[in-house]
Amino acid sequence: MRIATVHRLVLLFFVTLTVTAVVWSVEDRPPREPAPDGGGARAAIPTGAAVVVWVDVEGWRRSGLAAALFGAVGGEGPLDEVAEVCARDPTAGVRELAFAIPRHAAGTREEGPEFGLAASGDLAAEAVADCATAILRRRGADPSHQRVGGFVTVRDRRRSSKGEVAARDGGPALLSGGNYLRDMIETAEGRFPSVIDEPAHRELNEAVGEKAALVATVLLPTSPDRWPDAIPGVSASDLDHVRGIALGVRLLPPVIARALVICDEEPPCRGLAATIRNRLDAANGPLTRRWVGFNLPTRVRIQATARHVTAELSLSPEEAKRLVELGKDLWSPAGSDGPRQEP
Repeated sequence: MRIATVHRLVLLFFVTLTVTAVVWSVEDRPPREPAPDGGGARAAIPTGAAVVVWVDVEGWRRSGLAAALFGAVGGEGPLDEVAEVCARDPTAGVRELAFAIPRHAAGTREEGPEFGLAASGDLAAEAVADCATAILRRRGADPSHQRVGGFVTVRDRRRSSKGEVAARDGGPALLSGGNYLRDMIETAEGRFPSVIDEPAHRELNEAVGEKAALVATVLLPTSPDRWPDAIPGVSASDLDHVRGIALGVRLLPPVIARALVICDEEPPCRGLAATIRNRLDAANGPLTRRWVGFNLPTRVRIQATARHVTAELSLSPEEAKRLVELGKDLWSPAGSDGPRQEP
């Protein structure tokens, strides 16, 4: 899927959640039953995902790093349009987010590969559907409502937008491209197993996820064919033996990022660890230390044990914000040294 299409779909999702939060905060509602999505956002992600990213939205909001992160994707980007439309924090009322790409869709070059985005929180299906409808109409689409199980779904009859929104009273709210949405609904309603119970993702999650506010897990195929030149300076033969990657970020001071790489053989993992150490040492010149603001290699611990490579980065909150700002400059849609780059 092209980046511009993803931006539009995520924009629609966040606008929907924002208006829902506004509606439920200003109206005098009677007490409600506990939200049915007790397993959080990941409870709506089916097994068989190649990539799963989970975010503790409340944790990021409390940490003070959320503003820096949203600024990194802001500028004149999608979230600014959300603010213009709703004049409200686009994550208001959302407790967790989960993003997934199913294995059969990972790596496809076709337009519109499947993905799923789930948000848990105290949401109202009618408000989510009404907001999605208004946004689609504003964009010239022809919205259609349909009930699927306990969810209300909204899509464009003309299929000009490949995204479809679904919501259930009490959450979760879902956004998907392609047919993945139906699988997510079945999973949220307990008819399909979720990624929470998938052993491979669970092993990666448990290795890096203690007290984490962000966890990303990636499962790789047993015969990868897309690794050559994927990471400059890293042997493709070593990468061919990587089977899983995980990253966890803990926000309680100090900010700690933990990474894990799992290989199917021990020698490639040791070679990968040595390459990472060499790359860090080579990048640790005076200009880099001045740019980053601290000696990065001294903050990173790298260890290779059997078929595992682990890395841990420990930073103060101020240093973490500095890295976020540097990432913003490198990634920013506006570009760090020129006019805005359209996706």
